[in-house]
Amino acid sequence: MTPDKSIVVTPKYTLSFPNWQAVADIFEGQWICRVPLPGLKTGGMDLFNPDADSIPRMLQEYVGSLKGLRILELGPMEANHTYQLELLGADQIIAIEANRLHYLKCLAVKEMLGLKAQFLLGDFSKYLSETKDRFDIVFASGVLYHMVDPLGLCRNIAARSPVAFFWTHYVSDAVADELGAITAVDGYSARYFRFDYFPHFDLSEYTFTGGGVEHCNRLKKHDILNCLEHYGYSNVRVLLDQPDHPGGPAFNVVCSR
Repeated sequence: MTPDKSIVVTPKYTLSFPNWQAVADIFEGQWICRVPLPGLKTGGMDLFNPDADSIPRMLQEYVGSLKGLRILELGPMEANHTYQLELLGADQIIAIEANRLHYLKCLAVKEMLGLKAQFLLGDFSKYLSETKDRFDIVFASGVLYHMVDPLGLCRNIAARSPVAFFWTHYVSDAVADELGAITAVDGYSARYFRFDYFPHFDLSEYTFTGGGVEHCNRLKKHDILNCLEHYGYSNVRVLLDQPDHPGGPAFNVVCSR
């Protein structure tokens, strides 16, 4: 049988002049955020924009200059906060992402926006529990409430850095304590409130940005603050409390020794 020479196999190839839209289109329909390049078509959330998402700025206002500081970022998603941290002067960022799709998008954003950060693929909880590396700051935005073992994460962060920054949801005090299971980690006891992603989220959807298993355990606000003190942070400050956040009560916390 003679091959049909009119057939051109193109799905694996881009035949246009090299351009950033071609890079973004590798993940067409799978972007969450709007990557800030003029005319670029990506996602709809404006999380690269400091005026729309001021979380990195809160850290910078607390610690002062980020220049020369070694920052570990947990769960960068699409590198939106990584980008903002570099805008604020950070030049040494290691960002660990477990979601393969988000990790590849981080690499694309790194090229499109010229970021200096190093992106690693893997479980940051395992990294923190096993590494001997130390950091000036651990930046943990949107990750604590997705942990199966949130106390363990707080303990391991405290062992690796004198400064930590969190944005996280917490369990309302109106929720009965009896619904939580008492758990102890290195001398601190708290109630873990189990949250099952299904049926609230489809774990197969690209928009799902939670943990890597079917459930997580969440903490009440006082237990987050108290455990950080227990694990060695002498100065724990709530920068912004949002009890009426549409996704559930949330706050920004920064802590230091």
